[in-house]
Amino acid sequence: MIQTMLKENNGFITAAQVSEAGLQRRMLGELVEANKIYRVARGIYALPDVWEDEMYFLQYRFSKGIFSNETALYLHGLSDRTPQTYTLTFPHGYNATGIKKERYYD
Repeated sequence: MIQTMLKENNGFITAAQVSEAGLQRRMLGELVEANKIYRVARGIYALPDVWEDEMYFLQYRFSKGIFSNETALYLHGLSDRTPQTYTLTFPHGYNATGIKKERYYD
């Protein structure tokens, strides 16, 4: 079942998706131990041969954040320079300590 979900989601799966499907999350740990998937970030798992999209992971982990400034220009094709760090903007009052620990702006 998890393998099917991985194929349907371009090789990625989240712990939340596993729970929503009525499966036990420990199955993810078992698949990691068997080297069938690996843990990309907290709650995100992927097949070993999948290309990691760092922006996708950031958007998943920090869903309230919006890519802004140079990052937004790059995403909209208005800049040909890949940003060295990604810039995200959050709503006023949002606790952004998790993103501050990463190497990204808020």
